[in-house]
Amino acid sequence: MGARREAPPHRFGALDIVEHIEHQRAGNGLGGVRHSTDFLDSYVVRAPDEKGFVDRMARVEDEYWQ
Repeated sequence: MGARREAPPHRFGALDIVEHIEHQRAGNGLGGVRHSTDFLDSYVVRAPDEKGFVDRMARVEDEYWQ
C-alpha cells in the first residue's frame, strides 16, 4: 500500500471543509473494495450552490492527491 493521502488538516479552512471522516478498513487495499460505498476518506464541504460545491470538491481532490 502506498503513502497515506489526505487533504492536510491545516488547509481545511481554506478548502471550506467542515468535517473529515477517516475510515481505517474499507477500501484500504488490504482486502480489496468489497462494496460500492467503501472509502478511505470522506469530506463535507460548505458551498453556496452546486457550482461552488463542484469547485470546492475539485480543490479538495487536488490537495488530497498531492
